[in-house]
Amino acid sequence: MKETKFGFANAWARSIYQTWQESVNQPDWRKLGFVIFGGLLLTPLVYQLPMLGHDWYQVFYRGVLHMYPPWMVPLFQPFRLVNWRWSFAFVNSLTLVGIASIAAWQSEKVIWDGLKAALMALVNPVLWYLLWNGQIDGLVLISMLALPWCIPVLLLRPQIFGLVLAIRKKWLFGMIFWLLLSFLIWGFWIQRSLNMSDGSIAHPTAMGWATLGWPIGLVGIVLLLMSGGHFWKSFAAAFLASPYLQPYNMILLFPVLGRLSGWRRLMLWGWIWIVGVVPGIVGWTRYIALGFPLAAWWLLRDDDQKGFLP
Repeated sequence: MKETKFGFANAWARSIYQTWQESVNQPDWRKLGFVIFGGLLLTPLVYQLPMLGHDWYQVFYRGVLHMYPPWMVPLFQPFRLVNWRWSFAFVNSLTLVGIASIAAWQSEKVIWDGLKAALMALVNPVLWYLLWNGQIDGLVLISMLALPWCIPVLLLRPQIFGLVLAIRKKWLFGMIFWLLLSFLIWGFWIQRSLNMSDGSIAHPTAMGWATLGWPIGLVGIVLLLMSGGHFWKSFAAAFLASPYLQPYNMILLFPVLGRLSGWRRLMLWGWIWIVGVVPGIVGWTRYIALGFPLAAWWLLRDDDQKGFLP
């Protein structure tokens, strides 16, 4: 059979290749490299901060990852090559540089207005609660810069990105391919992970619909269908549609600050602070905190999606 110019032996394979190459969002390796380089430079300074790092050491560094996808074990192995405090500082540095940079890049005026958005994304209790504990959402966030190649990293938060990745053909194809490959390597690991997650859903700060009630998930699905493929609106809706959330997961949505201005940005920033009180008060505050992704979706209703998108 004659080879095509794409190097495939049939039209079906060529079609898949074209979809992969022509889909809207290509990886931005320069921006990812900038974040990694900035994280390396910042690490010695962050190392001096008095951070606890409980979750980083007890879960991620030690490899106690039973409720996570199985590829997380080899993925995090390089971090164990150095002292846990240094790897912890590096991950926190990547988180700080990543959130600030992606928030700034969302703005059409990166130099001035973008810097203000970056500062607001950094100055809030939710981010510093995450850094104190040592969670990995910052790594997940910067992996959006390398879509679709970093889909395995995004799926470390499958309850959110399992929905978001379905809005682009390239991402959806990549997610299905990776999941099928993971089943061949590790078996049907999803059931094992779900069996280990029951305790997390019962956690006092858990905020998903599995804890707070199915109507919240229904609202999320409706908003997702109404998002029209808009990346950040779909992302915000996915938070409401998620069965399990923790307050620190909300940092993934902080770059939206860069797409807003004036009172809209201030309103959303104020709601971030409301999310920050959940660990201290819990109870009814979890319902109010879910107003953050809802407000983000509503405030983006006139967004034209121009400018940088991950």
